[in-house]
Amino acid sequence: MVFKDVTSYNITYDGIDSVLKAKVAKKFRNKDEFYKIYTTRIDEGTKEYLWADKGVWKRKVLQLFGNVLYKDDLNRSLSSDTVTYNVKKDILSSRTPFVSQYNSSTLKGSSFVYYIKLKRLYAKNIKAKIRLEK
Repeated sequence: MVFKDVTSYNITYDGIDSVLKAKVAKKFRNKDEFYKIYTTRIDEGTKEYLWADKGVWKRKVLQLFGNVLYKDDLNRSLSSDTVTYNVKKDILSSRTPFVSQYNSSTLKGSSFVYYIKLKRLYAKNIKAKIRLEK
């Protein structure tokens, strides 16, 4: 099945906690595909946003491809060509080069694992440009 201009809401006892939008969605027997995907969610008061050209949803894991960007309202961002989002464990990871920004500091590396709830980033082969604010 193919759907256009899709909006999906995740509703809990506390209300809507996440929204997924896509220009096109394809439903298969064992996976869902999304094109021009955009998600937003609120986790413990922090708003988080995720964009990508394509997403593949399978078994509580969202594989993202092309122009992947994660941002939160605490001025953190991560961008890469491919990112895996383990929804159950709340972990973003990538084995491709990435750029991370926090306020005016920039970090570039070859791969990362980001623990969303802990707001902790582990990265390999990094080059950092850190600016301290007075």
